[in-house]
Amino acid sequence: MVADMFAEQLVTLYGLGARRFIVTGVGPLGCIPNVLATKSKDGHCVQYVNQLVQGFNAEVLQLVNELNSDPRFADGKFLYANVYNTFSAIVADPAKYGMKVLNEGCCGVGRNRGVLTCLPPLAKLCTDRGDHLFWDAFHPTEATNLILASGIIDGDSSLIVPMNLRQLVSQG
Repeated sequence: MVADMFAEQLVTLYGLGARRFIVTGVGPLGCIPNVLATKSKDGHCVQYVNQLVQGFNAEVLQLVNELNSDPRFADGKFLYANVYNTFSAIVADPAKYGMKVLNEGCCGVGRNRGVLTCLPPLAKLCTDRGDHLFWDAFHPTEATNLILASGIIDGDSSLIVPMNLRQLVSQG
């Protein structure tokens, strides 16, 4: 249902002249500080939330594949950025990405710094934003966003399909 509405918006943008699209999936929402703080009893990612996200992402990937193979959009190109896989890669090897804190926000209040998001004067900032996966209860840090952007620009097919942004740009 949401993916169908998404498809309508992409077709509308195409009709208005847009021809190149980067469509991002959703990251593992079951692992964000707010969900960890409010839904997780043991501090681990909430799997049913992540399963819902993975279902949605599968629909979005299918949508991108359908749009790329539809002759009505032959002069368009739709890329799918697998943000879920990028987050998973960071979690699997945080040191590789310079990350140390994966389960709490840099700025927030309460368990996992995820109950109340960054609201001065209640919240205290962490000392090093660069080693946190999340900025607040919901959003990735700048460091995380740079990793995500790198995956979109130069990533392999586990991170972006049918090609990465650099390959798309080189096509002209």
